[in-house]
Amino acid sequence: MVAFKRIVACAVGLLLGASAVTTAQNTNPPYPRFGIFTFSGSYEACLDILKDFDIIAFPTNNDMARKYKAQNPDVILLACNAGLIEYETNFVFPEAWYYHDTAGGRFKLWDGCYMMNITSYCPKVDLGDGNGPVTFNECQVNKIAKNIDLNYYDGIFHDWWWNTPGYDARMGGDLNSNGIVDKNEWGGADSVNAAWWRGLLDFHAKEYAIPRLKYVVVQLGGAGIWPYVNGSCFEDWPLYNGPFDYWRTRYNDSITGYDTYGSPLAKQPRLMMLDASHRFFNYAYPATPYKNNYRAVRYSLGAALLTSSYFFVDEGNDLGHHGNVHIYDEFEAKGKLGYPRSDMIMLPGKSKAGVNFATGVWVRFFDYGVSLVNASGITQTISSAELAALDPVAGS
Repeated sequence: MVAFKRIVACAVGLLLGASAVTTAQNTNPPYPRFGIFTFSGSYEACLDILKDFDIIAFPTNNDMARKYKAQNPDVILLACNAGLIEYETNFVFPEAWYYHDTAGGRFKLWDGCYMMNITSYCPKVDLGDGNGPVTFNECQVNKIAKNIDLNYYDGIFHDWWWNTPGYDARMGGDLNSNGIVDKNEWGGADSVNAAWWRGLLDFHAKEYAIPRLKYVVVQLGGAGIWPYVNGSCFEDWPLYNGPFDYWRTRYNDSITGYDTYGSPLAKQPRLMMLDASHRFFNYAYPATPYKNNYRAVRYSLGAALLTSSYFFVDEGNDLGHHGNVHIYDEFEAKGKLGYPRSDMIMLPGKSKAGVNFATGVWVRFFDYGVSLVNASGITQTISSAELAALDPVAGS
């Protein structure tokens, strides 16, 4: 019998040992699988720290990309990019490309960060660089093609990505610059969201048209985007960007995998990532020092294993902006579970606490073990017979 308290994950059957490095890129490695996005990752020390990760998304540094690939030809490298906004760039954008209100004011997202007009209403401007008149989207895609060495990088990781433009912009924005609030002119905020969404899809389509660019991964994302990009990273999980059930219902394999007819629901290969944030978990379940919150590591890794996600642990967005990765013993189990025999399954008959994050007890079966996750909010006792009754292929 296995007893575990509150929100704890237990991965049963994990065998420790180093995984072999292959000589060709594997976009469907065995589980557990590990992938990281960081706004650091460009230092020589990172070569050793991140050598066994399946995915590394880090700020554009072509020399480091070459070194990562020389060290591990199998790794998927993504260039972190804030191309959908203006953010910490020396490039001076034409004012006409900003997302304005009817008075010509910009919409500020963060210090030094403003929203841009990514829609079809963005005017073309000739920058004098030989490309002729271009929109903001076209300019950004041209910069990606020029600055990122796709001999080493495999694709793009988009931070600062939203599937809607945000409340202030929806309520007061003027994308077509005619002095009328779009919401009032077009019949509601949904029409503004639709124009923004079309702009996102246009941006991603232009990216995929760049020669040798294979993958696009976005921050957070959402179910509607999966046919158009390879995947997303769920940032600062758990508790900050939503409790367990919010994540489970939007990122499970039934949503991101294949439909009942065998057609893919996301671009293949799927590159889903789960960023477990010690800082945010520690607010609700403190440990001292917080980096030794092994309960958070087990819970988060177990939850990641319920999906196709690549897993990592860092400080979270409020300290170091994902600049500090933590490595734990569980990482030595890389690839040792094999492949899943099932999607996630909720154990029947288990009570749960009357709080928002409580959703039940979940299990997923693999070739060489199981991931068992207690997200019920109360102590549970699980028998091997209960697990065996759900195993689609006896023996996990």
